[in-house]
Amino acid sequence: MTSFVLEFEHIGEAAVRVAEELGIGGKFRYWCGRSGARYLFTRIDVDALTDFNEAVVLISERGEDPQALWVGQLREPGFSRWLQGQEAAEHFDFFVHLLAEDPVAKQAAISDLKASLAEGAVLQAA
Repeated sequence: MTSFVLEFEHIGEAAVRVAEELGIGGKFRYWCGRSGARYLFTRIDVDALTDFNEAVVLISERGEDPQALWVGQLREPGFSRWLQGQEAAEHFDFFVHLLAEDPVAKQAAISDLKASLAEGAVLQAA
């Protein structure tokens, strides 16, 4: 199982490089958790969020060097405040992490990413 994970990480990194070469690099970002683990996220339109009800969601500032503002799942308290008015589409980017396959893996990713935010660290794209 370990070799599969290592191969998968390598493929993920290659996919990001290919996306950048195709001019769609802004669609994918790695975000680092407190543990140092990197999580691959895909940027989606705010209107598509409801299609990813069970995914790990990350909301960031929009810009060249984005900082994460919130991470969790759609059903968590506090998520809906990010969708208020037109500011959501204009000022924030919405990302989903689709590689965590089960609830335990999803919660581990969320906890790792939230730990950085809770400590006041700036969670930035890798």
